[in-house]
Amino acid sequence: MTPKNITLLAVVNPVSGALDKESIVRSLKEKMTPQQQLHIFTTTGDKDKQRLRDLLETYRPDRVIIVGGDGTL
Repeated sequence: MTPKNITLLAVVNPVSGALDKESIVRSLKEKMTPQQQLHIFTTTGDKDKQRLRDLLETYRPDRVIIVGGDGTL
């Protein structure tokens, strides 16, 4: 695995904090190369833990990025 060929999972809670996370998600998507894969997981408050666990088993990302409530990564 090289840094160019990685799979990323971004976990986003759209209601945490006061900042809109869409600009961060858009920036992540723009920075991805064709060799990289990005999956966005948006929490809903409904079975998030199980849905995320299932996604991790299926998608098997190399890196997980958490988008914080104040807009930080």
